[in-house]
Amino acid sequence: MRSDEEIGHLLEDWLTDHARPMPHDALEIALETVARTSQQNRRRLGPGWLRSRPMGLLATATVVILVVLASKLTVDVMGSLGPTESASGAISQTWDPAVDFDVAFPHRNPGADRYGNTGVWSFLRSPEAEHNPASYFLLTDFADPLPTFGGEAWYDSEYLNLLIGKRTADDTIYLHPWSNGAIRKDAIVGWTSPISGQITINGTVARTQHSCPVHAGNVVFSVDRGAVSLEEILVGFAQQARFSLTTSVVVGESVYFIVDADVDASCDLTELRLTIRHG
Repeated sequence: MRSDEEIGHLLEDWLTDHARPMPHDALEIALETVARTSQQNRRRLGPGWLRSRPMGLLATATVVILVVLASKLTVDVMGSLGPTESASGAISQTWDPAVDFDVAFPHRNPGADRYGNTGVWSFLRSPEAEHNPASYFLLTDFADPLPTFGGEAWYDSEYLNLLIGKRTADDTIYLHPWSNGAIRKDAIVGWTSPISGQITINGTVARTQHSCPVHAGNVVFSVDRGAVSLEEILVGFAQQARFSLTTSVVVGESVYFIVDADVDASCDLTELRLTIRHG
């Protein structure tokens, strides 16, 4: 059997190698406990198996290891709720409109993100098909549920089926534009950056309906930084497309995710899965 001194050194080495994610003060207490236990004289208290220094030290080691693992788990769980550190040491943040849709209570437009930044997400419509952020309108009507949609949604009561919403069972944002043929109103999700730096945008845009009583044309999906188009995709009925791009933003600059009805808005409900990542 190893001596208590050998066990103490082994445990100290293990703590040094594996316990760094735990709070510094907790790590120091654990190391002090190991050192103190290895120096204690033999005591005649407690069950027989504790009266041996090596066995007593092993019992202490077990408790210390459990404390370390619990502390590490706590750090991991808390870290998942906020910004995380990337491999390069930079702070990493991720935004997802479906996750953040219910963050602000009561519902507000613009809405907050999960990090506590206000005014990050906006749910908008355009007055026409032209991409001009200065002319976009915030949607002011909200319903939970909106009967024509089947979930909670921002909408415009003046334009039938113009909405941006989320259904309870989905991790997805849905957009439906409006058109009467001559005039079109785009449905728009806006993200206003709370950070400066490079961001990576990944997502999928899909037409969720697979049957339509009338002819259903394309929708035009766009990703714009301000009024500048970064990507444009035609999405046919019952089709989907992936998009991925990288761009740089400054604090207060907006990126818009736009669904344009194109010729008509028949069966144009569009699913948007989206993540924006910095760091």
